[in-house]
Amino acid sequence: MQFVLEKSALQSGVQKIIKVSPTRSTMPILNHILFTIENGRLFLRTSDIEITYVLEVDLLNGEDGSVAIPARLLQEITNELPETELKFSVDDDNRINLETTVGTYKIQGRPGDEFPDAPHLAEVTKFTLPADLLGRMIDKTLFAVG
Repeated sequence: MQFVLEKSALQSGVQKIIKVSPTRSTMPILNHILFTIENGRLFLRTSDIEITYVLEVDLLNGEDGSVAIPARLLQEITNELPETELKFSVDDDNRINLETTVGTYKIQGRPGDEFPDAPHLAEVTKFTLPADLLGRMIDKTLFAVG
Protein backbone atom coordinates (compact mmCIF):
# COMPACT_ATOMS: atom_id res chain seq x y z
CA MET A 1 0.00 0.00 0.00
CA GLN A 2 1.31 3.43 -0.94
CA PHE A 3 -0.24 6.87 -0.79
CA VAL A 4 0.69 10.55 -0.96
CA LEU A 5 -1.01 13.52 0.67
CA GLU A 6 -0.26 17.04 1.84
CA LYS A 7 0.90 17.49 5.43
CA SER A 8 -1.76 20.14 6.10
CA ALA A 9 -4.57 17.80 5.02
CA LEU A 10 -3.32 14.99 7.25
CA GLN A 11 -2.61 17.27 10.20
CA SER A 12 -6.08 18.80 10.04
CA GLY A 13 -7.70 15.36 9.95
CA VAL A 14 -5.54 13.98 12.77
CA GLN A 15 -6.28 17.01 14.99
CA LYS A 16 -10.01 16.43 14.58
CA ILE A 17 -10.08 12.68 14.90
CA ILE A 18 -7.55 12.17 17.71
CA LYS A 19 -10.01 13.58 20.25
CA VAL A 20 -11.90 10.28 20.10
CA SER A 21 -8.80 8.06 20.30
CA PRO A 22 -8.24 6.93 23.91
CA THR A 23 -4.82 7.57 25.48
CA ARG A 24 -5.03 4.25 27.31
CA SER A 25 -7.13 1.28 26.38
CA THR A 26 -7.43 -2.41 27.15
CA MET A 27 -7.56 -2.82 23.36
CA PRO A 28 -4.23 -1.45 22.03
CA ILE A 29 -5.61 -1.13 18.48
CA LEU A 30 -7.86 1.70 19.74
CA ASN A 31 -4.73 3.84 20.24
CA HIS A 32 -4.38 3.86 16.45
CA ILE A 33 -5.99 5.68 13.53
CA LEU A 34 -7.23 3.40 10.77
CA PHE A 35 -6.23 4.60 7.31
CA THR A 36 -8.40 3.09 4.57
CA ILE A 37 -8.13 3.88 0.88
CA GLU A 38 -11.07 2.84 -1.29
CA ASN A 39 -11.51 3.95 -4.90
CA GLY A 40 -8.96 6.75 -4.55
CA ARG A 41 -10.50 8.16 -1.36
CA LEU A 42 -8.70 8.19 2.02
CA PHE A 43 -10.76 7.69 5.17
CA LEU A 44 -9.42 8.06 8.72
CA ARG A 45 -11.27 6.27 11.50
CA THR A 46 -10.79 6.05 15.23
CA SER A 47 -12.94 4.73 18.03
CA ASP A 48 -13.16 4.33 21.78
CA ILE A 49 -15.84 1.64 21.20
CA GLU A 50 -18.65 3.97 22.32
CA ILE A 51 -17.86 6.67 19.76
CA THR A 52 -16.52 6.12 16.25
CA TYR A 53 -15.28 9.04 14.16
CA VAL A 54 -14.75 8.71 10.41
CA LEU A 55 -13.59 11.48 8.12
CA GLU A 56 -12.29 11.80 4.59
CA VAL A 57 -8.92 13.43 3.92
CA ASP A 58 -7.79 14.80 0.56
CA LEU A 59 -5.47 12.32 -1.13
CA LEU A 60 -3.04 13.19 -3.93
CA ASN A 61 -2.75 9.55 -4.99
CA GLY A 62 -2.81 6.10 -3.49
CA GLU A 63 -3.69 2.47 -3.87
CA ASP A 64 -6.48 0.64 -2.06
CA GLY A 65 -5.68 -0.90 1.30
CA SER A 66 -5.76 -0.25 5.02
CA VAL A 67 -3.35 0.09 7.93
CA ALA A 68 -3.66 1.26 11.55
CA ILE A 69 -1.09 3.89 12.57
CA PRO A 70 -0.36 4.90 16.21
CA ALA A 71 -2.40 8.06 16.78
CA ARG A 72 -0.22 10.03 19.20
CA LEU A 73 3.00 9.27 17.31
CA LEU A 74 1.42 10.40 14.04
CA GLN A 75 0.18 13.59 15.71
CA GLU A 76 3.67 14.36 17.06
CA ILE A 77 5.26 13.81 13.65
CA THR A 78 2.75 15.93 11.74
CA ASN A 79 2.99 18.76 14.29
CA GLU A 80 6.77 18.99 13.80
CA LEU A 81 6.92 18.81 10.01
CA PRO A 82 6.96 21.82 7.69
CA GLU A 83 4.36 21.98 4.92
CA THR A 84 5.35 19.21 2.50
CA GLU A 85 4.08 16.16 0.67
CA LEU A 86 3.97 13.02 2.78
CA LYS A 87 4.70 9.73 1.02
CA PHE A 88 3.57 6.64 2.90
CA SER A 89 4.68 3.12 1.95
CA VAL A 90 3.34 0.14 3.89
CA ASP A 91 4.89 -3.32 3.57
CA ASP A 92 3.29 -6.73 4.19
CA ASP A 93 4.32 -6.62 7.87
CA ASN A 94 2.59 -3.23 8.34
CA ARG A 95 5.88 -1.38 8.65
CA ILE A 96 5.29 2.16 7.48
CA ASN A 97 7.92 4.23 5.74
CA LEU A 98 6.99 7.93 5.81
CA GLU A 99 9.11 10.05 3.47
CA THR A 100 9.18 13.85 3.76
CA THR A 101 11.45 16.61 2.51
CA VAL A 102 13.18 16.73 5.91
CA GLY A 103 13.64 13.02 6.55
CA THR A 104 12.25 9.53 6.66
CA TYR A 105 10.25 8.06 9.54
CA LYS A 106 9.77 4.37 10.19
CA ILE A 107 6.61 3.47 12.10
CA GLN A 108 5.27 0.07 13.09
CA GLY A 109 1.61 -0.11 12.16
CA ARG A 110 -0.99 -2.81 12.66
CA PRO A 111 -3.21 -4.64 10.19
CA GLY A 112 -6.31 -2.67 9.29
CA ASP A 113 -8.51 -5.72 9.80
CA GLU A 114 -7.67 -5.71 13.54
CA PHE A 115 -9.56 -2.44 13.93
CA PRO A 116 -13.12 -2.88 15.26
CA ASP A 117 -15.89 -2.47 12.69
CA ALA A 118 -17.82 0.77 12.73
CA PRO A 119 -21.36 0.32 14.03
CA HIS A 120 -24.08 0.17 11.41
CA LEU A 121 -26.81 2.64 12.19
CA ALA A 122 -30.43 2.05 11.38
CA GLU A 123 -32.27 4.48 9.15
CA VAL A 124 -32.78 7.73 11.03
CA THR A 125 -35.45 10.37 10.70
CA LYS A 126 -34.08 13.76 9.72
CA PHE A 127 -35.67 17.04 10.68
CA THR A 128 -34.92 20.74 10.49
CA LEU A 129 -34.99 22.98 13.54
CA PRO A 130 -34.73 26.78 13.31
CA ALA A 131 -31.60 28.09 15.04
CA ASP A 132 -33.50 30.59 17.20
CA LEU A 133 -35.80 27.83 18.50
CA LEU A 134 -32.82 25.62 19.33
CA GLY A 135 -31.21 28.55 21.16
CA ARG A 136 -34.35 29.13 23.25
CA MET A 137 -34.54 25.41 24.09
CA ILE A 138 -30.93 25.44 25.27
CA ASP A 139 -31.48 28.60 27.34
CA LYS A 140 -34.46 26.99 29.11
CA THR A 141 -32.57 23.79 30.00
CA LEU A 142 -29.07 25.14 30.66
CA PHE A 143 -29.74 25.47 34.41
CA ALA A 144 -29.96 21.67 34.67
CA VAL A 145 -26.42 21.14 33.36
CA GLY A 146 -23.96 20.56 36.21
